[in-house]
Amino acid sequence: MKTVSSIIMILFSIFLIFLAKKDIKKMFWVSYLFIIGIPIGSTNVIMEYVNLINIKSVSINGFHVIISILTIYSIIELVKKRKTISWNKSYIKYIVFCVGIFTGLVIGLLHHKNFISDGQKYVMMMLYIFSIFVIFGNDFDIEKWIRYTIYGVSFGCLFSIFVNTLGDSMNFFYIEDLHKRSTETAFVVYSANITLLIIIYVFYGFLNSPVKKSKIPEYVGMAVCMYYNLFCAHNRTIIFVMALLMIIVLVLSISKDNWKSTQFRVKIIATVSVIAMVAAVMVVTKNELLMRLLNTDIFSKNDNGVTRFNTVKYYFRKLVKEPAGAGFGTPLPLINQWGRFHGESLFTDNAYVNVAMKTGIIGLAAFVFMIIVPVVKFFKNHGFNRKNIIIGLTYLGYLFLVTVMTGQFTNTYPITLFSISLVYALNVYANRNEQI
Repeated sequence: MKTVSSIIMILFSIFLIFLAKKDIKKMFWVSYLFIIGIPIGSTNVIMEYVNLINIKSVSINGFHVIISILTIYSIIELVKKRKTISWNKSYIKYIVFCVGIFTGLVIGLLHHKNFISDGQKYVMMMLYIFSIFVIFGNDFDIEKWIRYTIYGVSFGCLFSIFVNTLGDSMNFFYIEDLHKRSTETAFVVYSANITLLIIIYVFYGFLNSPVKKSKIPEYVGMAVCMYYNLFCAHNRTIIFVMALLMIIVLVLSISKDNWKSTQFRVKIIATVSVIAMVAAVMVVTKNELLMRLLNTDIFSKNDNGVTRFNTVKYYFRKLVKEPAGAGFGTPLPLINQWGRFHGESLFTDNAYVNVAMKTGIIGLAAFVFMIIVPVVKFFKNHGFNRKNIIIGLTYLGYLFLVTVMTGQFTNTYPITLFSISLVYALNVYANRNEQI
């Protein structure tokens, strides 16, 4: 299987090279669709199928190849067309963040043997930022980006549902193997957090915009993502955040003037939601969703929230003593509820801790500015109407999930690359006059 997947990855890379020669923007969108659509699970079983070379602790996978091709042809684009990147003050935070990453690599080189494997995602992040700047500048097609995200993530969710439903009885393309080897109760794709954005975006559009045939794929994608979150992901935090944002959207969207026109759509959404929840409860013996929801106790010392808090407190105290960070390759064990080191990994479930310890205070400050400034600028330039409040809250809700609750912003390739494109898209949108 690994041989087959490697051949497919090589052929896909050759295809991207030919595509980049003709149109680098098309190459970017095809690459983006692949990155977003590939169902990387929380167990990382599929990562084995996109890995091409493994040398000790260093691996070269499909994501590295795609970003490398994108970077090389971005450089060719700069040289060939003598294209210059139009300067913008907003670029400073990206540059400073990249400087922080470079500093972390140098420190890691001097002190840690695993600095390469640890710093790979951050280097890919740097190259991806560079490529987007060169290819698009301020001409980033946000609507196309939204559409491709919906298509890609919906595919990943459908694949996950398929594996969980039929995986134990189908050996086509090693589907059965994927299902059996998953260490979770269900084969879960990385995209649970991204689905939150899709659900809220389409939910708002469905309530407030004319229903067009061209929008039907988006509505179907929303239903799939909602079903996936409840059926497969069994993630309490995502469900709570999704429910909260949907209530906010509903409250802000409905008024006395439009109640008659939106009443039927509200009933449709309610029906889809009830079906999804009933389906989730019916398979509770498989995914334990209901029990996890009922047993939630945020005040318990056994809850992992205590471990998260202790870990954050410990490493930020350490950062005060080591303002330059510890560099890439340094282990970051968790601090459990008894104040003891627990486990050993190169990253934690908090992206701010990861960035702080790898790149120091300068890298952390740039990272925070990089993801927060776009939403501040967005409100400054576009105001606080109903739609903008929903966009801002959804953006912040997503950031909360991938930086504070999971750390996936820095830990998972698809989430990392998607998050960079999200931050970039909002930054571009904040500087425009038109609405999406």
